[in-house]
Amino acid sequence: MVEQTYASISRVDIDRLYVDDTTPPSWRHLEKRTLELLENGVISEQQSRVLISILRTLEKQGIPVPADSGDLYLLARQLLESLPGGYG
Repeated sequence: MVEQTYASISRVDIDRLYVDDTTPPSWRHLEKRTLELLENGVISEQQSRVLISILRTLEKQGIPVPADSGDLYLLARQLLESLPGGYG
């Protein structure tokens, strides 16, 4: 389940997961990219935890990696909004 500690996750944060507008080959690849962004100081630790939690939840649901970062953002947003208290 997605962490209930909310972090501001924007469309720009999700866009950064997609390098050169190329569809990542796997959810694991997106997790690694999230850690790279954390290590480079592009996102915070809290943001990385929430992003990785979202990615793992989507993988467990059997959803294929979206070809477009905008589609991933919509899926992530839907998960966050389903948490108690909503999101955003």
